[in-house]
Amino acid sequence: MSLVSLVSGVLYKEETKLTAEEVINKTFRRIVDSNPSITLAFPEPVYALIASDCDDHRDRYGYMKYNSAEIITCFERSWAILSGKSYGSYPAEPYKNDIIAVDMTKIKGEGFEGTEDKRQTLAEYVTHHPRFWLTLAQATWLQGIKIYGSSRFLENTYGPIILEQLQGKIPDEWIRENSGEHNLLRIIGPPTSEPKKYNKEFISNLYEAIMVVLEKTQVKD
Repeated sequence: MSLVSLVSGVLYKEETKLTAEEVINKTFRRIVDSNPSITLAFPEPVYALIASDCDDHRDRYGYMKYNSAEIITCFERSWAILSGKSYGSYPAEPYKNDIIAVDMTKIKGEGFEGTEDKRQTLAEYVTHHPRFWLTLAQATWLQGIKIYGSSRFLENTYGPIILEQLQGKIPDEWIRENSGEHNLLRIIGPPTSEPKKYNKEFISNLYEAIMVVLEKTQVKD
């Protein structure tokens, strides 16, 4: 699983530093507020698996929890944009929150008409896809903001889009190759043992990059 890790943002103005979690929250609000949208609340929380620790003695799971979806219209398509928060046992602790997206072309094609059916189909779609497949951006405790190259949005040709959008907005020397458990593709920013901080301007950078990804993403499962 490859990913791009945006671990420090732009660290030039001390007074405007935000946590990765705050960046994700504010970027989500920017996406919703900048596009026509309606809220679709789930009758019960929806959970998507993000981590696990299972052996002969225990089964522990971590999830992202979603209470609602914002249905936005952009680039002549409808997307369900969801903001999740980590939930569950200790495997969830490294994660904070995320933004995921579901192409409503797929959901509308299921042949239902009522809102309740729409909620149910969307909930099942989110729950049953492989971990991080629908993830646009994710905040972690120490590794900053992650964007997974194996997601449906960044696999293959979509991988370079985020970096292209961020060129000139972050120092080039912060981009380097790495590897690890999840085949870490690039780290942007110096590694530290403290939670990463971002300037508020980074919200616009990430928002613009995400909108380009949504525009270029093709319809698929």
